[in-house]
Amino acid sequence: MSIAGDLATLQLPDLLQNLEMHGRSGTLTLETPEGDAYLYFNQGKLALLSSTGHPDLMTILVASGTITASQLERARKKRRGSRKSLGEVLVTMKAIDEETLTSIARARLLDTTCELVSSVTGSFSFTEGGVPRGMFDAEERKLDLAFDARSLLLEAARREDHWRMIREWIPSDSAHYIPQKGRSLNIDPAYADLAQALFEELDGTRSVAEAMARFPHQRFEAYQVLAKLAESRTIQVVEASRMARIADEIEDAKSAYGVVKRGLEAHPRHSGLLLQKARLAEQYGETEEAVEALKLLVQLELEGGRREEAIEFLDAAKRLGPLDTAIWERSMALAIEDGRHADAVEDGTALAELYREPGLHRKACEVFETLLSTDPTSWDLTRELAHSRAACGDVVKAIQGLDRFGRRRLAMEEYDIARVVFEEILELDPKRTETLKTIEEIDSHVFATRRLRRKRIARIGIALFLALAAGYWISMELAARSAYSDALRRISDRGMIEFRQYGGAIELLEGVQTDHPFTATSAFDVSARLMELQDKLLHIPGPLSNTEDVTAPQVLDAPDAEEMTRAGD
Repeated sequence: MSIAGDLATLQLPDLLQNLEMHGRSGTLTLETPEGDAYLYFNQGKLALLSSTGHPDLMTILVASGTITASQLERARKKRRGSRKSLGEVLVTMKAIDEETLTSIARARLLDTTCELVSSVTGSFSFTEGGVPRGMFDAEERKLDLAFDARSLLLEAARREDHWRMIREWIPSDSAHYIPQKGRSLNIDPAYADLAQALFEELDGTRSVAEAMARFPHQRFEAYQVLAKLAESRTIQVVEASRMARIADEIEDAKSAYGVVKRGLEAHPRHSGLLLQKARLAEQYGETEEAVEALKLLVQLELEGGRREEAIEFLDAAKRLGPLDTAIWERSMALAIEDGRHADAVEDGTALAELYREPGLHRKACEVFETLLSTDPTSWDLTRELAHSRAACGDVVKAIQGLDRFGRRRLAMEEYDIARVVFEEILELDPKRTETLKTIEEIDSHVFATRRLRRKRIARIGIALFLALAAGYWISMELAARSAYSDALRRISDRGMIEFRQYGGAIELLEGVQTDHPFTATSAFDVSARLMELQDKLLHIPGPLSNTEDVTAPQVLDAPDAEEMTRAGD
């Protein structure tokens, strides 16, 4: 027999009582927000439960510290070849006693069922029959658990009131708590041992859910104790900054990452936790999570006016998430705002390639249009925009953009780049006669321009050569004139003409000709003076005697002395 319906018309307590009253055996399926839950009833009594995220009994035993992982592994080895359950083997090994094993299983079944009774809504279906294969935990099946509807409903009603109080003080299972300094435990003696054990679990590294996993057979009672501790301020929620420090002190990356993620559930915009998440997620191999943390950090830094830090986080995000277009878009936008044109072009080009890969050519067009708005003279950006427009089928617009760019280059007499632009147009439309004609005109004009340029260069070269030659000649002439003046001054200072020492004067002037042979001064002034001195030398009556008193000046022709002095001047 199968029945189905909606819990809005038939409430779960009524359904459970009905199944018990008729002694039904079968599987009840309940629809929950987390997924379907399955409850097996044996002759009207609840025996088994399975749901999404519901761990098996052995996992609970290890998580709670009731048994160790090595004990469980030894039990699995001993169980091979026998029909015993793992629970029976563990009892035989004395790793756990049968009473504790059953108590933990019963407490877990009761806890989960009471929570379902209090919260479940939606549809249900019941199918009569035996236990479905593979749906329920085989270890729990061996324990023959059974809860009657009346005791279940009474316990669920009692706990519902307590859960409201619990959630007032413990609103989230992802929260982390630590003991308040200077506070001592003040709890009901009946729960003193549980409170002490729970107190020791709250060191800031574990969430409420993780701490409660250590008390699977006392889950509800542990929550009650935790609420009392929170109410009495014996424990306090770990603040975001401290959670970041705790995570930094944990050596295991996976555990630290869990602490950070839970901290972000309560403080999603805390920069310290986000930075830790980015670091740990990268270390743990969760690159997408790291990128998301970095993107949020970028936003926070920009909101705080810390632009350089935002750019650093963007660079890190680009490294970890090179295919994330949102990162490149933000990076390009910031570069444009800051006037970093080269960075904007680099980011925009990378972004356009990401868009082109899956064929999003219109998005690539938008990127290059944005970049061109900041630098309309860029040929590279103009060409890329034209290619993107052509790729998305808008060839006419691509050609129009290239043509405008080429015409502007022609107006600026940049014929070489203009020709390249028009050749690019011909690649898109080889039969465009207007463009072919423009290229021919460019070629003829460029040839004439180049010929004129060569002539201009030749004229400039000749003029430069002549200027250099004239400069060299003038410098030589000035040097010769200076040497000639120096020689005349020495002749005058020594009185060579007055004392008829024409040979010495001739020697000085010949030295000027030797040092400056190809100058007008040597050719004319020096030569003329040498001829005069040589003529005077020939008309001397006789050589001076060695005993002649050279201090007694000979009578000179006054015009000769005056003429030599004037020549020196």
